[in-house]
Amino acid sequence: MSVTDPQPPAPDPRTDAAQDALHDRIAADSLTTRRDYLRIVATVSGGLAVGGIGVAAGILHRHGDGDGAPE
Repeated sequence: MSVTDPQPPAPDPRTDAAQDALHDRIAADSLTTRRDYLRIVATVSGGLAVGGIGVAAGILHRHGDGDGAPE
């Protein structure tokens, strides 16, 4: 830090409680967001796995597959 750079302001003791409350609220929201994200990933992964098994078993046909061999 050079002499011409402004010094950071001193922390205000009145805002510490507000900052702590905000931090707690953000931390609680991020847990919910993380849980929702994992639920979406699990749902998509499960759907892809079931679809892959369906294609492998011949129940589902892949898009573009014809009955005959290509010429």
